[in-house]
Amino acid sequence: MDAKAAGEPWVHFMTDIKSGLEARPLFTHWYTFFLFEDYGVDLHMKRLVRDYLHYNDEVFCAGAKVAKAMDLLSGPGGWSAMHVRHGELQYTNVQFSPSELMEATRGWLGPEGGKEGGEATGEALYVATDEADHGWFAAFEKRHSHVRPGILML
Repeated sequence: MDAKAAGEPWVHFMTDIKSGLEARPLFTHWYTFFLFEDYGVDLHMKRLVRDYLHYNDEVFCAGAKVAKAMDLLSGPGGWSAMHVRHGELQYTNVQFSPSELMEATRGWLGPEGGKEGGEATGEALYVATDEADHGWFAAFEKRHSHVRPGILML
C-alpha cells in the first residue's frame, strides 16, 4: 500500500477483473480486504478467521439431511439446484430472459445439457428465486422432469 492509500479513511477494491472481453467477479475470502497497519497483526487476524470461523456441525448436518431428502424426492434421475435472483436487481444489464438462462446453463444441468433424444430427462430442478411468476421457469420444464421454484425470502 502506498502513502496516499494509507492516508485515506476508505479504500475501495474493485471486484471485477477484465479477462479477455468479459468482466469476471473476483472470488476471494471476505477478510482478504481487511488491512491492519502492523503486518504481524494482519497475518494473525487473517489466520484467526481462516482457522476458527466455520459453520458448526449442526449446519452441515442439517444441509446433509436436506440433500438426502432431495435425493429421495427426485428419484433415479437425480437433481440440480440453482439460485436465480431476478426481480430485485438494480442493474438492467444483468436481468435476463428465460431463454438466456437456458442457454447459459446448457451443459451444466442434467446429462448432456439435460436432454436425451429431445425428451426431458428424469432430473429434477430446484430453484431458489425471488421471481414471483413461476411461469418464468416454464422453458426448463422441457428439459427437466420436475421444476420446483420456491420463493427465496431475504
